[in-house]
Amino acid sequence: MNKLLIVAFLLTGPCHYALAQLKEIRNIQHRLPSIKEEKARIDALNQLAFFMQLKSPDSSYHLANEARELAARLEYKKGLADAYKTFGGLLLDQNSYLCARYLHDALDLYRELGFKQGESMTLMNISNLLYVDQDSTHAKAYLVQAYQIGQTLEKDSVLSIILMNMLYRDTCFQCAHMDIMFKKGRDIAQKYHDERMILSYKQLQGYILWNRGDYAKGVKILEDGLPLCDSAGDEFEKMNIYQRLC
Repeated sequence: MNKLLIVAFLLTGPCHYALAQLKEIRNIQHRLPSIKEEKARIDALNQLAFFMQLKSPDSSYHLANEARELAARLEYKKGLADAYKTFGGLLLDQNSYLCARYLHDALDLYRELGFKQGESMTLMNISNLLYVDQDSTHAKAYLVQAYQIGQTLEKDSVLSIILMNMLYRDTCFQCAHMDIMFKKGRDIAQKYHDERMILSYKQLQGYILWNRGDYAKGVKILEDGLPLCDSAGDEFEKMNIYQRLC
C-alpha cells in the first residue's frame, strides 16, 4: 500500500484531478516551445515533470533535469527546489538515500525562500519516505509538521492532501477524530471542485467502513468507484481500489 499512498501526496499547488492533469500536460507541451523567458520555461518544465511522474518516469526525470540545469545556471532557487522534489518523488521506492537527499535539499530551499506550500508538501513526502523505511515515529513527526504548516496556508487545497495521508496512516479507525479529519479534507476537496480528491475521499470512506467491520457497505463503495475511475480516466485510483479489494 505504501507506494499507492505516497503518490497522492506528491501533488503540489492547487489539487489536480486526472482529466485536468492530462489537459495540463497537453497544454504545457503545446506552450513549451514558445516560452522564451527562462524562469517561466523552468517553471513549465518542472510542472510538466511533476505531471509525468506516473505517466512516464523517464520523461519526468529528463524534464526535471533540464529544469535543474537551467535553474542552476540562473541561480533560480524555486526552480531547483521543484526539480529536487520531483527527483525525490521518482526515487521514493527505489533509493532511500538519494530520495532523502533530494527531498531535504528541496526542503532547505523552500524554507530559505519562505515558500510554505512547497515546505509543507516536501515534509509530507519525507514522512512517506520514512514510512516506507518503517521509521513510523519520525514519519509521524514530519507529517504533523506538514499538517501544522498546511493549516496556515491561505489556499488550503494542500491541507486536503495532507489530511488524506494522515487518515491512511491512522490505524485507529474507531476514533472520532478520524471522522472530523475526513469531513474537513472532503469539504476542502468539494470547495475546490477537485474531482480527483473527491473520488479519493469517497474510496477512503469505503476503506474506513471496511476496517470498522462494515464490509458490505465498504466493498459496495469501492466497487461503485470503479466505473467512476474509468469515466475520469483515473488509473491510479482504479489500481488503488483493486489493491484494497484483493
